[in-house]
Amino acid sequence: MGKKKAKAATKPRTRPGKKKATVKARKTTAKRAPRPKQQKIGPDELEIIEREIIRGRPVAAIARDLKVHHSTVQQQVDTHLRPAWRAKLRRGAEIELAKIDHLEAIAWERMDQVEQAEDRETVTKELTKDGADAVLIKRMNMKLRRRNATGWVAAIEWCIEMRCKLLGHFAPTKVKVEEEGLRVAGKTIDEVDAEMMGRLMAKITERQRTRMALQRANLN
Repeated sequence: MGKKKAKAATKPRTRPGKKKATVKARKTTAKRAPRPKQQKIGPDELEIIEREIIRGRPVAAIARDLKVHHSTVQQQVDTHLRPAWRAKLRRGAEIELAKIDHLEAIAWERMDQVEQAEDRETVTKELTKDGADAVLIKRMNMKLRRRNATGWVAAIEWCIEMRCKLLGHFAPTKVKVEEEGLRVAGKTIDEVDAEMMGRLMAKITERQRTRMALQRANLN
């Protein structure tokens, strides 16, 4: 008679799960180095920045001298200096345009009332009498003298031309330089040297002729 083996009550085998690490990473509480105290930017420092920028010094060098960050100096330049420079330029152009308009208005009025020869002296006298800017009159006379132009019409044309220049209505002047290059292909070193020396002597001779012509003109 076989013995019945009693089945021992066994718990189901379960794979023990991995325990999660519960150790929290310790936060580093290292103290940061204190920032160096920056000098405040006042009117005196702003004047220094403007002077050094005009002299061409880099922003970083100015910042080192003032013991501030370079972004602080750049901010002062962008926020205060550049707007002031633009306003000054705009004011100068507006004043110059107003002077030109005044001179042109006098020229138009006098052109309808002309009673004598329109020589340069008469135009200058009338403009000065009516309060036109003396510096502007001098510049106009210099330009008209080169063109051999006189009269009120020439003065009006000059005013229109100057106004267009100030407002940027003219295209940039293009200068086309046409000069034959030095070709060295197929030449020996001696031939290249000889050609270069010949060109140099030609330039020296041309310069001497120009200098002599200017000296003769000054003597006359």
